[in-house]
Amino acid sequence: MPTNQRKNARKERSRKNEAKTRKIIWAVLIFVIIVLIIMRVCEIDFASLKNRFTDANGNFTLSLVTDENEYPLSIDSSKDVSVNIVSDKLNVLTDVSYSVYNPATAKKLYSFNHGYANPILKCAGTYNCLYDQGSYRLRLDTNKENVYETTAKRPILAADVSKKGAVIYATRGDKTKSKLFVYDKSLKKKAEIDVNDGYIVSVAIDPSGKKLAYAVVNSKNATFTTTVFTQYVSDEKSTASFSYPNTSVLSLKFANSSDLYFVGTDTVSVISSLKNKTDVHKNGSISTLSYCYTDDNELVVAYSDYENASNGKVEYIRPSGNVKTTINLDKKAKYISSSSNEICVLYNDRVDVFSLTKGERNESYKCDDSVTSVHKLSSRVYASRQKVIDLLDKQ
Repeated sequence: MPTNQRKNARKERSRKNEAKTRKIIWAVLIFVIIVLIIMRVCEIDFASLKNRFTDANGNFTLSLVTDENEYPLSIDSSKDVSVNIVSDKLNVLTDVSYSVYNPATAKKLYSFNHGYANPILKCAGTYNCLYDQGSYRLRLDTNKENVYETTAKRPILAADVSKKGAVIYATRGDKTKSKLFVYDKSLKKKAEIDVNDGYIVSVAIDPSGKKLAYAVVNSKNATFTTTVFTQYVSDEKSTASFSYPNTSVLSLKFANSSDLYFVGTDTVSVISSLKNKTDVHKNGSISTLSYCYTDDNELVVAYSDYENASNGKVEYIRPSGNVKTTINLDKKAKYISSSSNEICVLYNDRVDVFSLTKGERNESYKCDDSVTSVHKLSSRVYASRQKVIDLLDKQ
């Protein structure tokens, strides 16, 4: 009897161990399957998927739509064409009109003739600020509708918009050289600031709408200097100022972190907390070729070491001032753009697509020197040339 009891006990223990082992194996298999499903879902381009289920009116439809036969897409003018990706849509500005297209179908979702002599577009989040530089009109739109249009008392010098729809613009002053205005998206005035330090050539407002910056230009002893001032919208006086001798400002923009990028013709710097400047490239150390910003408003800049160099570099610069990625180019970049963790680099004869964070070249596309700008959205590269927007073929 004791012997049989021991045998039965061993069998019972063995059965329990086998059952436990099977449970562990099944648990591991289920975990692996879940991980694979998550990885597969992460590969889905939801922006592209959303666009493919959006009709010509911007409404959801159950019909899967994608029509490459719609390209090349004809636009109304070849003059002053500017193409941007805003909220996964193609936004096209010409000297005649402003239009929003569903990139998957090339269908026009929103459009208007602006009537501006010198239209300049600024985009942030879901908002687009269009103003007539040197004239009086300015308007705020989304990809679906107009929010407002207003008329300034004096000619507009520069403008910018925040992710929350706050707009900053500069004009000539009544008794001062320049004047700044800040309005929220309801056209309620938040600030009016007199500036007597020079004529404003560029302005920026941070994503929260609480911080601003502006650049002025002055000339002394045959030397011109660009000076950047930083300030809180609620303050009457500037927080700090930074001088850039013999440098023209190309871009003044806040990152999502509210750190400020300054891109000049021969320099790049970052200003943090409105008062601490980090020189990424000191004055006169580079020749800036092109620049753009990532989905998080972080700077990507293309430059050469000197003006007549035959090659160049592309750098992804974090708001801390650290260079995250450096890409060596075999020739000068003509234009660059960034979206979805990738960088498009346009040359005269091709387009290279690089990983934003790794710097590796992922693919190349064929083009000619008539292409003026390129943007990648999902698996497609959209090229602007003359009066059309076209899709490029891979090499």
